[in-house]
Amino acid sequence: MSRPDDPKSGRRERATENKVKAEELNDLRAQTLEELGEELVRLRKEQFQLRMQRASELLPQTHLLTRTRRDIARVKTLMREKASA
Repeated sequence: MSRPDDPKSGRRERATENKVKAEELNDLRAQTLEELGEELVRLRKEQFQLRMQRASELLPQTHLLTRTRRDIARVKTLMREKASA
């Protein structure tokens, strides 16, 4: 049983998160440029909603803003890669 202060338990959690991110990235890479554009629009709408919730102090999970911003950057990077290829 792992203790909360056990440094190894954090490594396991990060390793699991990295696997999930790698799978999500592979899924995004399989999409076409048009599908990536639709994903970008969806993420921008989500970001807007999160910003409105934060402004009205209804967003207890502020980490979602950072995650969404990084997802937008990932999609834009993939779009740029596909456009130049």
